[in-house]
Amino acid sequence: YFPWKVFMVSSDHDFQENPRSLFGCKKVWPGFNRISSWFLHVNDACHLSKLSAEKNVQKLCKKYKIKNVILRYFNVVGAQVKEKPYLGQINLTGQLFQNLCLYLKSKKKDFSVFGYNLNTKDGTCVRDFIHVMDLAETHYLAAKYLCSAKNNSEIFNCGYGKGRTVKEIIKSFEKFSGKRILFKKKRQKKGDITKSICDNKKIQNKIKWKPKYNNLNLMVQDSIKWFNYQLKSKKKYLMI
Repeated sequence: YFPWKVFMVSSDHDFQENPRSLFGCKKVWPGFNRISSWFLHVNDACHLSKLSAEKNVQKLCKKYKIKNVILRYFNVVGAQVKEKPYLGQINLTGQLFQNLCLYLKSKKKDFSVFGYNLNTKDGTCVRDFIHVMDLAETHYLAAKYLCSAKNNSEIFNCGYGKGRTVKEIIKSFEKFSGKRILFKKKRQKKGDITKSICDNKKIQNKIKWKPKYNNLNLMVQDSIKWFNYQLKSKKKYLMI
């Protein structure tokens, strides 16, 4: 017995194709499998487990007549830095923005770029980053969407639909830190994709989401403020 009438799942992942990816993209690429009207290709245990979880949620919700929304996102950055206490993510996975912040604070000795002669405009990987404040709003709007009797269950991709290269991000960090970032060029990691960009048309159309923080310089500035604040805090959550 499930007492809930609505259910929302939020998970930081994308389903992708090698070597290029538009996660959640409805365009058919060779090798994609059709799953709930979305064309997905899952090539590792992490994505496979999350896809399995999504399908189980949908199956149970259908069985018990529970309306549901699933939110997918990737590469969350930035923080709430308008007023203290600042609020942001505690990321222990060595994410790009975190590594750059730690490097600039001399908390990380070396900084490496994996992939430097790829088929992109400057040879480095492309990722679709999303500011955590915009991500928070997608959750609020998705909850409102769920509470409307006329709406159906949905899967939404949360992102800007625009990719930034690693070099573009490095240049922005150099601009706002006033420091030069020296990096080691290394080969692209095995299994790593060259480009990952979100297809966000559905979330913009269905729940009328309009990003407010879709600016690389703003994402970098807020990340720097957040990390400076955390490094001064008595509670050390960061991987140093």
